[in-house]
Amino acid sequence: MEIYDLFNAEQWIRHLRGGVHFTAAMTALLLGPTVLGRAKGTPAHRLLGRIWVALMLALNLSALTMYGLDGRPNLFHAFALLSLWALIPGFLAIRRYTATKDRKDLVAHKVCMHWAYFGLVAAGVWQVASRIAVLSESAEFNNALWILGLLTVIASWAFNRWLVAMSTAVHSQPPTHAL
Repeated sequence: MEIYDLFNAEQWIRHLRGGVHFTAAMTALLLGPTVLGRAKGTPAHRLLGRIWVALMLALNLSALTMYGLDGRPNLFHAFALLSLWALIPGFLAIRRYTATKDRKDLVAHKVCMHWAYFGLVAAGVWQVASRIAVLSESAEFNNALWILGLLTVIASWAFNRWLVAMSTAVHSQPPTHAL
């Protein structure tokens, strides 16, 4: 295999589950900024958000059914579970918020959905990087994976600091929209 094989759809989609997984991932990746950047609480935000959640469920559930050559779960399965850990509570929090108007639920929804999207982006970067490592068969690139791991940890830390600042600011402001 060559590096250009990364741009070959057959490299990513080898069976129906892979097709569902890849299509859901790419669609959710592209739709995420629209949902996160859109005015909150609008009918369009709610509709796009539900579509995004359905895509993420399809993505993660399909991920849990796919295994490598050894047939055992791997690190990507753990990340799928982490994604579901952010996605499901985030969805339930906004459902509670619409019923109770408790601001903690609104903040929990925002934090969880931002983490779910961050995880999607990180998983995509790692999926591409791990495929490049396999294709390149280069010790230098494998060393670069350690650097990418460190950068992922730093980005997670910085992202968490931003989320804490955002949720503190959101929690202290009165609601500006109706859900």
